[in-house]
Amino acid sequence: MPALLAALLCLCTAVYAQPTVGYTPDEDLQASGLVGTWINQSIHVDGSEAGADLWQRIEIRSDGEMLHDYFAADPNIGDSPPIERLFSQWSVGSYVDPDPQQGTYMVLRIAPYESHSLVAGTLNYRRIRSNFIPVFRRYSFSNTTKQMTLSEPFVLVLPFTNQARSFPIEAAFLDYTRHSPTVLPSAITSISWGHIKAHTR
Repeated sequence: MPALLAALLCLCTAVYAQPTVGYTPDEDLQASGLVGTWINQSIHVDGSEAGADLWQRIEIRSDGEMLHDYFAADPNIGDSPPIERLFSQWSVGSYVDPDPQQGTYMVLRIAPYESHSLVAGTLNYRRIRSNFIPVFRRYSFSNTTKQMTLSEPFVLVLPFTNQARSFPIEAAFLDYTRHSPTVLPSAITSISWGHIKAHTR
């Protein structure tokens, strides 16, 4: 009897020691090292068409806001407008994968609420505002925090059921570089992020 009781206690301990699968947010956004502006240049292939250069600029703010812009030309040269804009709220935390072999890893949770698409031949945007399904992106740093590797986005937590899914093994990753522009003196009055959003919506 004592041996059976000891075995049951060991089994219960092993079960309760298992981490809960899914996402656990970290409240300290600033400590994540993600806050800042990140730039990526890559080749975008659409079906059978020849690949075209695509620039991505992600502005991650300490207030939990994120702006993801896509450009058909280098945004650091000239005044090329973004062809797509995605406004989101973000958080960061750890994700315990349902697949024990994948273990636990850091993820960026992105909850989009508004998208803008540039109307061809104009400077006007087609806007869609909605509660989009949150997506997750794995990330890691190299060269301290000057370079970041970011996975493509995936739905890891199913809506309504909160069921956790495994991160796809075949996921693609992109390298981003932290953007540190030279700040020159300016007579232009600064505008808060809230005012910018109010004018863009």
